[in-house]
Amino acid sequence: MLSAISSTWKKLRPKKQKVKRAITFDRATTLKDSRERAKKNTYKMSIIALSAKLSAIDGTTNKKEIENITKIFDIKREGGDAIEALFIAALHDRLPPEHYAERITLFFPNKKELYKEVLNRLFKFAAIDSPVNTDEIIFLKKIANVFAISEDDFANKVADSIKIDSKDKYKILEVTKGVTPEALQRKYREKIRLYHPDKLESLKLPQHIIALANKRVDLLTNSYNSLKKQKNF
Repeated sequence: MLSAISSTWKKLRPKKQKVKRAITFDRATTLKDSRERAKKNTYKMSIIALSAKLSAIDGTTNKKEIENITKIFDIKREGGDAIEALFIAALHDRLPPEHYAERITLFFPNKKELYKEVLNRLFKFAAIDSPVNTDEIIFLKKIANVFAISEDDFANKVADSIKIDSKDKYKILEVTKGVTPEALQRKYREKIRLYHPDKLESLKLPQHIIALANKRVDLLTNSYNSLKKQKNF
């Protein structure tokens, strides 16, 4: 009888070990999946927060900005208004933008290509409605510092972002052909305030970048004076 029980137990033991191994494997898989979800969610939240704080610089914080985030960063709209809620929360929190950039480096260590891509897309996001302005460049420099982006790489991104290709004076100043003298002057002063290069000096950008920024201001001034003369203002 004892011999029969012992024989039966030996037959069962391997099966139990297989079950234990299966449970251990399932736990490891679940833990791995949980970490991947955490990384994905951290990236998504950080990108939304950085974009929200960037959009607040020029005061553009509407639903269109949220749509731009989903398109530029390929973020799927899941969970109803979760993206909008995160966007609004980031607008009102007091955390500096560097905090969210650091979270990306924490969950994705040594991913230099990822950091460059995030910065590229932030530049694209900043320029989606109008050329990147001086305060936005200062914001983006803070992110570049966290990501350890080289000075040359950052300077090249700035150079690409501050060019004004249009020759249309109305488009340069972002006014309509029916603009009033008061509205034209107000828009010009706003543009000069946004694009004046003086603040860029503190970033120690190469002189050719500062020259480009000055050229942009000259273009705004020339367009303003030209429209004033054209309309007899």
